[in-house]
Amino acid sequence: MSGIINHLLCYIPKALGIGSVPFLTKKPLINFEIMNEKIERIYTHWLEMSNKDFETMQHLYQSGDMHWSLFLGHLVLEKLFKAYLVKQTNNDAPFTHDLSRLAHAASLDFSTEHLDWLDTITTFNINARYDDYKQAFYKKCTPEFTEDWLAKIKTLQQWIKEKLKT
Repeated sequence: MSGIINHLLCYIPKALGIGSVPFLTKKPLINFEIMNEKIERIYTHWLEMSNKDFETMQHLYQSGDMHWSLFLGHLVLEKLFKAYLVKQTNNDAPFTHDLSRLAHAASLDFSTEHLDWLDTITTFNINARYDDYKQAFYKKCTPEFTEDWLAKIKTLQQWIKEKLKT
């Protein structure tokens, strides 16, 4: 029966002089295999870049570049969130650097404390990049301050990675 319906939907418009109607053609409009490959490539890209940024974050800390290590720590989490969102939604990640917004979009259950951490870590993105904030942030980034926040970033990173496995 579906063969007859398909024939009617595909060929009658042509017989009536309407021409082909895209949503009535036999050829699927969306190639889901190609779409899934694209999503997998995007997911893998975000995950690999997060891992590379994590290594760079550690190297920057070890070399004494405290403020840049925290900036990269922000990117580690941002890219993990984006990997998670791509995997869960089969869609591109949103264009934002705001970790709280990404956490909300991911519908992950963070504690209030972890959400506060995400808000603070988001400021590392701004403070390390813009001259208006850079000098004050540079002074704030003592080894103790940086070590404390890198530990928090690692905690969040591990938690998000666990969620990626499910």
